[in-house]
Amino acid sequence: MIACDQEETIAFSPMSLISIYPKIGPSCGGTRLNLLCTGVFNTEHLYVGFKWNMNWTITEGSFDKKSKTIWTNTPNFDEYSNNNIPCIVDIMISLDKQTWIKSKFYFIIYQSDIEITNISPKCGCLKGNCKIELQTNVNLLDKYQIFKDFDI
Repeated sequence: MIACDQEETIAFSPMSLISIYPKIGPSCGGTRLNLLCTGVFNTEHLYVGFKWNMNWTITEGSFDKKSKTIWTNTPNFDEYSNNNIPCIVDIMISLDKQTWIKSKFYFIIYQSDIEITNISPKCGCLKGNCKIELQTNVNLLDKYQIFKDFDI
């Protein structure tokens, strides 16, 4: 974006979210979420908004100078949720809690009590390229159709 008058010209990149990592996490929260953005700088006032189902919450963000990303820990979605998990969460950033920039990327939350019950095979060759099957205490394919066409 460029702004100018008769004496000055200023060029700047508007705030936008380029990517998020990771794209998925447990509903109990605590996942370190990294947001790669443009037009963001090191400031005391960085906020990350999470909107899912009919819920909304805000966490404080921090600027990582080395990676030039905003990071925050995801909130405990279980505290706010009406048990409609798994679900897609909209991610937004703000410098003032008034103007929010929405990401075109999503974060998916899944129920926190999923556990791996079996891994097969138990060992593999050093070359890699081994197919691993994970079994869980929940039938993920039936219960989590949300993952079907999502690139995680």
